[in-house]
Amino acid sequence: MKKLTLYIIGLFILSSATAYAIGAAPLRVQVQGSPGETLEAMVRASNAKEDAKIIVLTKGDFYVDEDESLQFMSEYDENNKHSMQNWIEFIENDVPIDGNAIKEIPYKINIPEDAQPGGYYGTVFVSSKNPETKDVAGVAVQTVVAQLILVEVTGGLKTEVELQNFLINKENQIETVVFNKGNTHDSAKGRIILTDRKLDIIEELTVNDGKSNSLPDRQKTYATQWDRSNYKPGIYYAYLGASTEQDDIIAGELKFEINRDLSLKHLKLTKGRTYEIAKSLYNDFPMIPIVVVGFELLVALLYFAFKFFKKS
Repeated sequence: MKKLTLYIIGLFILSSATAYAIGAAPLRVQVQGSPGETLEAMVRASNAKEDAKIIVLTKGDFYVDEDESLQFMSEYDENNKHSMQNWIEFIENDVPIDGNAIKEIPYKINIPEDAQPGGYYGTVFVSSKNPETKDVAGVAVQTVVAQLILVEVTGGLKTEVELQNFLINKENQIETVVFNKGNTHDSAKGRIILTDRKLDIIEELTVNDGKSNSLPDRQKTYATQWDRSNYKPGIYYAYLGASTEQDDIIAGELKFEINRDLSLKHLKLTKGRTYEIAKSLYNDFPMIPIVVVGFELLVALLYFAFKFFKKS
């Protein structure tokens, strides 16, 4: 548990890495290979301090728990079917690095001959051999930076990402909730178009601008910031049109109402029915009102034609 806590702290301080001696890049590696293949990879370690350091590499796995939080495992778990830490082979360790320097440290990813097709997820942890600084209490602080590794083993990759929910939360975020039923990671991206009751477009929002992945057998929530204070009381529609890297279409329509006190009420969520609408939305969003209005116009014409022939 102590190692696990240390690793999480190391990832937490990545955003302010300049304040610490040790850094690493890239922070994410995505590769693909076949069973029995050896892949070459590297981590670029940096030392922001004047004095020389000794870089230490360790390995582990990462996964996403039921609360969608990133978790690390420093010890191998045979029950983790997506583990790959035993595939990582360090060519060298205890690597010296000069002050204010950057050094590329290579390592290998050895995919086993019997590896099944799918996604596998590991971590290379980068730290220095001795603590870099002390906090106000005089306690030594050790920086640990995590490089995430996502490996796809070919030969039968299955991707199936489906929409679970589409809603507006209390933090004024429009949530696109998906579930990955495939055996490898995938990333959904697209747009949300907000319209008024007349289907006039008000604004366009981006879904997953950070290109975050959904891992297999896990739920993923893409939260898109939205400002409801710009909207008057009334009925509105949110149209979702997104596509995964493997061309799965994620479509949805949310009808909601903004009250006079700016409180919000969900009226109706429709999944799948807006497939063609959302698809055109994703490719050419101004076509959406034309498609919707055209459909309603066709229904109206059929209705009046029926009334006319009935009278005659």
